[in-house]
Amino acid sequence: MSSIDRLCEQQLGKNPQGFELVRKSISEEQLTHWTELLKGLRPIITDKETLQDWVKKYDAKIKGLSALNETVLRLAQDTRTSRTFVVCCIRHLQQLSGLRANYNTYKDSAIKTLTTLGGGKTMIMPPLPPKAYDRMWIPPVLSDLELLSKRDQSLVELHGPNLQAVFEDRLCDAFRLLGYEVRQLGHKVARREPDGIAISRKDHYAILFDAKSSSDGYYIGTDDREIMEYIDHWEEGLSEEGMSQVFFLIVSSKFRGDFHKSIRSIAYSKNVLLTLLKAEDLLYLLERRMKEARLSPRILRWLFCEGGLLTRERIDELLSMYPPYY
Repeated sequence: MSSIDRLCEQQLGKNPQGFELVRKSISEEQLTHWTELLKGLRPIITDKETLQDWVKKYDAKIKGLSALNETVLRLAQDTRTSRTFVVCCIRHLQQLSGLRANYNTYKDSAIKTLTTLGGGKTMIMPPLPPKAYDRMWIPPVLSDLELLSKRDQSLVELHGPNLQAVFEDRLCDAFRLLGYEVRQLGHKVARREPDGIAISRKDHYAILFDAKSSSDGYYIGTDDREIMEYIDHWEEGLSEEGMSQVFFLIVSSKFRGDFHKSIRSIAYSKNVLLTLLKAEDLLYLLERRMKEARLSPRILRWLFCEGGLLTRERIDELLSMYPPYY
């Protein structure tokens, strides 16, 4: 057993609960990606190559390594452990999955890589801002939902170039986890459609939803006519299926523009309320659903009955107002 193995064994033995928290936050897909990323990586040999030569040699890995480093730091903060502990967890999870990486020199590869890029000094990352949700309650399949909403290019190597399509898929997963029956449309169909429909048959309502990924945020008003066409196309059919009320929801990284005008216009023309929800706030809603089994689609309907921007604070406020006799 190597010295690194012994260190990791000691670390994990002292904090099995911390290991479980890290394990729940990492998907098999991520482990496989990181394993490939670390293969063949070697620290700079200063007497044989310059920094420029080294960077050029590993140019394709630099962005991925930086993303891995940020993930390690984020997990360390979320689990209230250390960077070394998270690295040991990742190493152990790869071993359990039968993945082989040259982790005997993890510190000499990924970490020294980042040290080298920092000009020979250890790269100190500033404290991450408080998250809008607790990642420990988010299923691994949705661990990158927020980054997908921003079209974060660090995910291209993992998911391919069509990040919008992946965002749509993950949004459908989120609604299933919230307890809805989901009919996925969007990139899955040839014609122009909303990205999906979340249906609560027991409560007789449906939510037409659209995923709008953007690094700069979605500009409200861009697709008002399209939204109205979606409502016209689906409202009658959903009514025949027993849906007495239809809502429309847009999920994005953030929103720009005069959303009050769009909400009024759609409500006036189609009698349908438009709700705007940031991906991070959707994850917060999912966190609350995971913690509180009572938050079924019947109660969640309460959140969509006024339209507008649905923030974390408004979610808390509306759920606290929910009539107990319903």
